[in-house]
Amino acid sequence: IKIRGQVMGVVRLAKERAGEEWNDKEIELMETLTEQLGVALESARLYEETQRRAERERLAGILKARPDIRQVWPSDANFLLVEAVDPAGLVEAARRGGVLLRDFSWDPWLSNAVRITVGSPEQNARLLAALDDMTE
Repeated sequence: IKIRGQVMGVVRLAKERAGEEWNDKEIELMETLTEQLGVALESARLYEETQRRAERERLAGILKARPDIRQVWPSDANFLLVEAVDPAGLVEAARRGGVLLRDFSWDPWLSNAVRITVGSPEQNARLLAALDDMTE
């Protein structure tokens, strides 16, 4: 299976009867099927990547609007780095909600920074609910 010219997998086929040869039509059909499989796999990968990007952007937008978040740095990774008003309080509120965040405020280059891993929409909703409990 090739995706953009790079081999990504192998399909192994066998005839029912040992020693029976593949004819040209069968070989052409199998080549066509594996090409289509490559296209389908690449489409699925692109769809998942688009979904992850959309969820990261959605979460970043919500966090930017929060009064306890001063800044959300742009990211193409699976996490967001935010500058929090109270990093320890943010981390503790998330912990009480069953979500772990990484506090980087100890680092002089990342003053008040907290790393938030972007999860599924459900996981992110749990994080946001925990943070809402902090502000109430």
